[in-house]
Amino acid sequence: MPRGEYGHPWIELRIGNAAVMVFPLDDERAAGTPALVPWVYVDDLEEHFSRVKGAGATIVEEPHPLPGSSLYVAEDPEGNRWAFLQARRTMR
Repeated sequence: MPRGEYGHPWIELRIGNAAVMVFPLDDERAAGTPALVPWVYVDDLEEHFSRVKGAGATIVEEPHPLPGSSLYVAEDPEGNRWAFLQARRTMR
């Protein structure tokens, strides 16, 4: 499927209250870059982003809308990427 307003479509598999999402690889990964990017839902994305950025985290993607949510991506000190999303009310 073609890239749309929010990027490539993805495949989402749900099992109970967990999900596995598969996205196409946009480009070559740097050596040692993990293919797995955990998605973590937080109650207050803006507060979480401010705290993480204030602590000096490397921000890979600034907060931006996503269908049904908002998200940002940061790297931890070991270079692992983490995606943080605004939890929906039904998830709280």
